[in-house]
Amino acid sequence: MNIKRMLLAAVGLLLLTTAEAHEFWLEPIRFSGKTFVVRFRVGEHFAGDNWKGDFNKVRLLSLLNHQQANALPAATLLPAAGDSLRLQAPLDGTQTLIYNGTNTYIELAPAAFAAYLQEDGLTDVLAWRKEQGKDSTVGREYYQRSVKTLLQNGRTLHPVNYPTELPLDIVPLQNPYGLQKSGTVAFNVFFKQRPLPQAMVKVWHRSSRGVVKSYDLPMTNGRVEVPVTTDGRWMISLVKMVPHTADQTADWQSYWASITWGYD
Repeated sequence: MNIKRMLLAAVGLLLLTTAEAHEFWLEPIRFSGKTFVVRFRVGEHFAGDNWKGDFNKVRLLSLLNHQQANALPAATLLPAAGDSLRLQAPLDGTQTLIYNGTNTYIELAPAAFAAYLQEDGLTDVLAWRKEQGKDSTVGREYYQRSVKTLLQNGRTLHPVNYPTELPLDIVPLQNPYGLQKSGTVAFNVFFKQRPLPQAMVKVWHRSSRGVVKSYDLPMTNGRVEVPVTTDGRWMISLVKMVPHTADQTADWQSYWASITWGYD
């Protein structure tokens, strides 16, 4: 293989890896307590690595409950790339930490872009590209992350069914920390403060023994119901993609959302 082909193969592998390793979530070392260390994780299989961003990638960082919100100073709390977030919880009971990042631009080779669209249930975009004869063109995309995690300070269980400022917002209708051993938790999904009618939702569970399982659930009328056990750590994630028209750089704008919680 000559140098040119080696470089092309390396670029193709990099693009494919970028397409696959896009799950992003907040994962506290512990979900309960008064002081929290929260890692920003990126990758697949609910494992991943620490992100490479810092405060420059933060558009919104806030800790809130059903009554109030506290904006967090990102430049102070996340000064260096790859930092974890360390904070003393100013609120009691159940609270939600939310993060929304700034846009990042990527280009994916046609096959990698198609695989990404298929994997995340973005079949409307896949069909449009085929109908328009653009399925052989590079996928040019801006993406941003809208993620949250549920923290528990003390025993008080507050409602968590309030929408936030996140552009793509996964809202639990029941507090999962109120389950005894198992149950069903329903979620509504909002896109720009309006119910998102349909999407494919991914459910991730890492048991206390470290066994990871995942599956997809269809969402209808902006709602999905997830069977949950009070063991280990959980994540719900999804992606929404729309045409990008603000400039000529990208064709698409995607929003990647997740919510995490866990039983220590």
